Amino acid sequence: MKEILDSLPFNSYNDLFNAVKEGKAIIKLLRSDCSQIAGIRHPYFSTLGMYMGFLITIIFLIFFSIKISNYWLLLLIPVNFILSMIIAYIRKLKILAWCVLIIDLFIFKLPVFIFIICLDIICIQVFDNIWWNRIYKQAIIELEHNEEAFLWSWHRCGLSIEDCYGNVYSKFNEIVKNEKNITLDKYVELSNIVMKGLNVENIDEAIEKTYGFYKEQGIDVERVEIDNQNKFKTLSELVMLGLDTNSIDEAIQQTKEFYNNQENKEENQVN
Repeated sequence: MKEILDSLPFNSYNDLFNAVKEGKAIIKLLRSDCSQIAGIRHPYFSTLGMYMGFLITIIFLIFFSIKISNYWLLLLIPVNFILSMIIAYIRKLKILAWCVLIIDLFIFKLPVFIFIICLDIICIQVFDNIWWNRIYKQAIIELEHNEEAFLWSWHRCGLSIEDCYGNVYSKFNEIVKNEKNITLDKYVELSNIVMKGLNVENIDEAIEKTYGFYKEQGIDVERVEIDNQNKFKTLSELVMLGLDTNSIDEAIQQTKEFYNNQENKEENQVN
């Protein structure tokens, strides 16, 4: 836990949750982690809000059909059920659904079935959000008193923390950052091998000599766009292109072997 806290702008675990209570930080959880931490084991309970929204829509649809004496509208029940099943994929339609309802209510009348479908989308999402807000609050209460649950969710990249400045802290971000640092180190390592092998100290000269070397060997290599912020990356990508590999580790290994063989040949010639 100490290692995680060192990467966060909080002095202790209690400080983190005090910041959450004061609205200075937000703990975000994947729904799967949220339901597990809140103690909801069965998936049907996690989707209870969705079913409540579906049920409310069906009740409204039945009463509305009776009121206007149009029982054909009951054929929309399967459509509403399908919408409730795929609600995770149509959340972005909520704004469109609201616009359609406003148009129908205040501007001009649309076909009844369009009104019902839009109402269903909104109703299911509203109840689903209400239910998940309740689960989320329960999960946060559990996390406050259960560091093990926090560590479990953190290490499986199911939890992230956003501070009041919009900075996001998570295990996933740490992994990406570490991978970038590792890759940068490997760019530098490969570039140093090439510069040593070419007996140059200037990275720009190394890039040009590498192009020249490939031309002498009859290897057709396209010009790589030079990254002025990271010329080690440019040189490394050029070497990888010439070696026809996408692996930086493989490029390092092959380049080392090539220059070692060159040195051995030169030593044998001298002897």
